[in-house]
Amino acid sequence: MAGRQIRSEEGGVFQLQRYVWRSAPATASLPGSAIRCIVVQDEHGKFRPGIRIGRSPNGWKAETIFTDDQFVTKQEAVQFSREMTRSYISAEAECYADSVKEPMTPGEQIIKVQMDDGWSVEINASGKLSPLEEKLKEIADRNMAAGEARSSSKTRSHDIDR
Repeated sequence: MAGRQIRSEEGGVFQLQRYVWRSAPATASLPGSAIRCIVVQDEHGKFRPGIRIGRSPNGWKAETIFTDDQFVTKQEAVQFSREMTRSYISAEAECYADSVKEPMTPGEQIIKVQMDDGWSVEINASGKLSPLEEKLKEIADRNMAAGEARSSSKTRSHDIDR
């Protein structure tokens, strides 16, 4: 494995010297492949973040995606890998949710993916608000009503000389 030539997503090439870190795989509520963050070290000792998408039940081969980004410290690369993976998971979750054609009850969970560090994304069928969304809507409605009451009770006209 050491010294294996790797092509990044942007087309750059580097020599993979060793894997230095990998996260636990993200768990998803839909059948699919495991997704994990990874960090490798290149021939210059720089840390390279990536995403590893495991073999799927459908038989697809595992895939590893790297960027051209290089970091001096492992921790910076780990953080960047986590951000990459979150973006990837969020986009995949939205695509999956958009592809669901079966009628669902409002609020029914379409997909939920959780990473090992506690971050998660959850998409529910539209039509029913979560308790948090209901609370935020209630606050927004109260603020809007208060704003309308203030503006209707204080009708003023301002002339501006220019």
